[in-house]
Amino acid sequence: MNTNTSEAIAAILQERAKQLDRFPVEQDDRYAPGELGLAAAQLLGATSEGGPAWIAHAKEKWKEDRRQRLIIAGALIIAELEYLARNGQ
Repeated sequence: MNTNTSEAIAAILQERAKQLDRFPVEQDDRYAPGELGLAAAQLLGATSEGGPAWIAHAKEKWKEDRRQRLIIAGALIIAELEYLARNGQ
């Protein structure tokens, strides 16, 4: 694994840790299956002008730069995978 890959993965894991500090896994479990993954996909399609409003607590994230949106989306994908693991999928 090269340095850039290691740094990218570290940034995503750090973002996931920040998410867990702000929002417990119980909050993740309130979303419907696939909803966190969909949020990641929509975040990737967001522009600096904004994105979907269905996740109100994340509205400020739509204004992040492209790299930061990728990091946040990666962390949301991890959250979705964790959700699936907790639910035996």
